[in-house]
Amino acid sequence: DKLHHSNNDGSSCSKVPAALLGKISRAKYQAVTEEEEEISIPLQTLCLAIFDATLVYIINSISPDGGWQVLKKDMIKALYAEKDERIIEIMEHVYSDVDIFLLQECASAFARKLSQSGFSEKYEIITPPVLSAADQNSLILLRNSIFPNGFTDLTSSLVLRVKVSSAATADGDLVAVLAKSSSGHQLLVASFHGDTNGLATLPVLQAVADGQKEHGGTLVFGLDANCKDTGKPGKILGVEEFYTKCETGNFSTCWGDKPAADNYTTLNARTFLQPQLHKAVKESEKATKGGRSPKDFIVFPRDAARCSDTSKDNTGSRSFIKDMVFPTLDFPSDHAIIATTLHFFLQQSTIRMVDPQAIMDYVAKHDIEACLSKAINEILALPTLPPNPLYDIGRKLMTMGAGNGSAREMLLKQVFNAIDLNRAGKVDTEEYKASVKSEIMLKFFDYMDSQGSGQLSLEEWLAGMGKLGSAISDEQFEGELKALLVEARPVGRNMILKKIFTALDLDASGMVDFAEYRASVKSEIMLKFFDYMDSQGSGQLSLEEWLAGMGKLGSAMSDERFERELKALLVEAKTLEKR
Repeated sequence: DKLHHSNNDGSSCSKVPAALLGKISRAKYQAVTEEEEEISIPLQTLCLAIFDATLVYIINSISPDGGWQVLKKDMIKALYAEKDERIIEIMEHVYSDVDIFLLQECASAFARKLSQSGFSEKYEIITPPVLSAADQNSLILLRNSIFPNGFTDLTSSLVLRVKVSSAATADGDLVAVLAKSSSGHQLLVASFHGDTNGLATLPVLQAVADGQKEHGGTLVFGLDANCKDTGKPGKILGVEEFYTKCETGNFSTCWGDKPAADNYTTLNARTFLQPQLHKAVKESEKATKGGRSPKDFIVFPRDAARCSDTSKDNTGSRSFIKDMVFPTLDFPSDHAIIATTLHFFLQQSTIRMVDPQAIMDYVAKHDIEACLSKAINEILALPTLPPNPLYDIGRKLMTMGAGNGSAREMLLKQVFNAIDLNRAGKVDTEEYKASVKSEIMLKFFDYMDSQGSGQLSLEEWLAGMGKLGSAISDEQFEGELKALLVEARPVGRNMILKKIFTALDLDASGMVDFAEYRASVKSEIMLKFFDYMDSQGSGQLSLEEWLAGMGKLGSAMSDERFERELKALLVEAKTLEKR
């Protein structure tokens, strides 16, 4: 008998079941021979008939009362008949705060249902320009209020780059757009589904990265990389190889630069009552022989953004149950939902190549002290910059014993004031982490935060550190404080550097272009240092580039000399600002 069938374009027709089968593609399954591909339709029909007959015999023997039919109906309802509705329900209610959805292996019918739901009012639903013949498409959803000006489709351009690499991809696997947010930040957003062994993933990542260089924008790339915890060169993509590619391309992921290989996002253990019996596993073997892989990632340039609050979900309720096989009747996907929050750095306008080694070679061949001696001599008579309290405390620590209680308290108050960067009378977690790198001291924050407010008052600091000090020797206590101050030292420098950056930024744009820099900076060596700091080659310095560049310059200088250099810059910049 013929069955009523919906086509990918939304139309319908009637076909016999065998006519719904397509050939098994060698491009996707490279182990298939030409002969097997040619006879794959009748071969599939025969194999399915044999399998179904065997399956019906087995389950009728196990459940002669027909109870298995009830379970089968529940599974069909959850995993097929109402699968799309359940996914939309999770997206709409559980993840209603998401601005960008990056989906893979979506049927065209699912995209239509999204368009017919309330999503079409809140999101731009973007499909590939050429849909998948296998009806497995990648999708992008952009929140309209965040991206009010539409988008530019880059899919065809990037697919052309992929084809040049001869990677085994199919229509619908990749979709990519360029979109500008309401705040003016331009993003290149992409979604991709890798082939079975992940061999197309790295060429596609390279193609998208090259496309980003051509079209601009900060890359936000969600992908099912289809990599395994352990790979085989040229045959199976391993997670280590994937991370190496990200690292060399200056990318980070939602899981960090190099997270654990066992951070899996799939766990699909086939039973002996499903096709592909060679993949079936026992209950006791599901953790070792099941389809357990770290496949899913959100990738972005490490120098353009950072992420926080990354999570994975295999329940549909923003929680992840370890060692649970999925899909389930409540969660119809065989991949976990990955969610993260991206924080973008100051955007660069254009990109040009700069050779930092040439700058460093110049610095190495010239006497920096001689180049700057005249400028330094001219400013020696000027009022000095406010002293960095961290430096002062560090010097006192070398001579002050910690055994006396009042001396300890006085020292602790000075440390507290130094870490309290915004002088609010409280130290929050951001200030604490910025100043403290010691693993012991970082973990001790929550203990000291007796109110659970995420901030430390002076009283909490003194009480917590007092308890720590009472449990360890004077030598250990002094050592912890010395370590804290040494680690916090760059924070003080950065405070001054940020003030100078603000003074240099004459138009208050958040960026310092070369005209502003040249107008404020007279030192020849510092003028030449601009290109080295401009890591993106944009002709502008972001605050991050300024801090990084000056940090490297300062690492080769003593405190006294570095402060003299900063004083010269600040005086020059403030003089121009007053004019």
